[in-house]
Amino acid sequence: MASPPRENLVVLDFDDTMVVTGARRTVLYDQWGELDRTLVKLYRTLQNLGTCVVITNASRDWVTTYVRTRLPRFNALMCKDHIYSARDVYSHDRISDRVQERWKVEMVRLVIKMLYPDLRLLKQVVGIGDKSWDRQAILTLYDVIPDTIFKSIKLMEMPRAEDLMGQHIFLTERMPGISGAPYHCDY
Repeated sequence: MASPPRENLVVLDFDDTMVVTGARRTVLYDQWGELDRTLVKLYRTLQNLGTCVVITNASRDWVTTYVRTRLPRFNALMCKDHIYSARDVYSHDRISDRVQERWKVEMVRLVIKMLYPDLRLLKQVVGIGDKSWDRQAILTLYDVIPDTIFKSIKLMEMPRAEDLMGQHIFLTERMPGISGAPYHCDY
């Protein structure tokens, strides 16, 4: 049986997980509305499963501007207080893949400490992202936080808009079952 939503934390990456921003960033005008709709359905599903946070290596201002200007339905739904930017906190570092991985791992730990000062209240963490460092940020917690179930879902890197929307639909359909499973998973 799934834990109550407050006991579950859902950690989402932003770039190429929620929206198309990578190398294949061409989104046709008619695709924006569909991307907005699939993202809203996914986010509502995830909100029913737990506390949703966006932890990104992009700047918080860039994320909020992107959502506000391109995704009006999702903009109305997303909780702006739950956007955490590793770049804004750790930007003194020179950017590389290794640095971004460290940023993500440290930011996930920082957000968990802020939201769950008593770790006994945290029963499950589900991480969804397209990069290996999104996966790593969740899996490194396995030995650190006892009595918590960890699930990592890695999406395709640099997806086209239609691929990302397909992943959103897939996750919307499958997340209740994934979240409800009483064991660790690495998808």
